[in-house]
Amino acid sequence: MLTTFILIFIIAGVITLDQISKLLVVCFMDLGQGIEILPGLFRLRFITNYGMSFGLFDTPEKRPIFMIIAPIALIAVAVYLFVFSKDKLPMKIGLAFIFGGGFSNMIDRTFYGDRIFHGEVIDMFDFYGIWHAIFNVADAFVCIGAAVVIISLIIDIILDKSDAKKKAQDKAKELNGKMSGGTNRKLPKPVISDEDNAKKDENQTRDEVFSQKDEEKAE
Repeated sequence: MLTTFILIFIIAGVITLDQISKLLVVCFMDLGQGIEILPGLFRLRFITNYGMSFGLFDTPEKRPIFMIIAPIALIAVAVYLFVFSKDKLPMKIGLAFIFGGGFSNMIDRTFYGDRIFHGEVIDMFDFYGIWHAIFNVADAFVCIGAAVVIISLIIDIILDKSDAKKKAQDKAKELNGKMSGGTNRKLPKPVISDEDNAKKDENQTRDEVFSQKDEEKAE
């Protein structure tokens, strides 16, 4: 229950941060305007696009594709995250980042336009000095989430291999211990009953009597 609350809080936080940043850009900047922050490297620039993160596939003709694929992908992530996922918390947080960013951009595609479901995604971060793509807060969280998921997968694979190796070593030690114990095991001493002891004493007495008789004959 606590994990679910944390994930919902993260998703809501991502959506809120993204939508507030976009609202500020719309309110205080004109479309196409740029504000230099680090000259020659980074600026805020208000643009819109029809495509996916970082302005990929930014053409009106491909809008229907994203309006079909994006909701299906978001539903799949949500169902896996809240219903089927048994992953550790870092993996779930990464998926929550991806879902929150994707959902927030979906809000733009749905409502930020002349008609519903004919909107455009608002972008504003432009590292034009090192990269041509312009992105937004949602895009950043999608990338961070993807990185967290990949790193978590790699760590899980390494840990699983380490656990498997340790279990194999422990099993080998156990088998060696059993084999060693089997070869070095001492045989149990035979149990002698009272009846056997009595017969042994009787035989010993008889042997002594015969021995005395033999000695007497010899004399």
